[in-house]
Amino acid sequence: MADVVLNVDSLQKPINLNHMAQVLKQLSGVTAVHIDPTTLQTAVSYERQKADTFTLVAAVQDSGYRILTESVTLFVGGMSCASCAFHVETALTDTPGVVAADIHLQTGETTVTIADNRLGLNVLYETIQEAGYYPSGLVTGS
Repeated sequence: MADVVLNVDSLQKPINLNHMAQVLKQLSGVTAVHIDPTTLQTAVSYERQKADTFTLVAAVQDSGYRILTESVTLFVGGMSCASCAFHVETALTDTPGVVAADIHLQTGETTVTIADNRLGLNVLYETIQEAGYYPSGLVTGS
């Protein structure tokens, strides 16, 4: 079982809380949805074998709402082939709260898109380490 909190952008269009909750509840694996009417934070519980954060975010966005996300780019060491990069990407995208991971194999730069702002860098680092690779800090500048 996994839990994620999605932040809905209320500036895009009026939010129909019942409609958005129904969209999420219809997804395979979703066991509970609670939307705070004041903050629009949407807490979703789901079975990790049947759903992931990307699926949740895509369903909400397909129904006309926007989920606020943020991206962080960090270095990942120890990857030497496309299979390594795929292994890290899969580990990250299986993490509740992560929408996507884009890995540049030659540089090790990995951009992670996050939908749950409760997800800290320590969780990303631990996930990468558990997959057998080496997180070595954030990419800065530009």
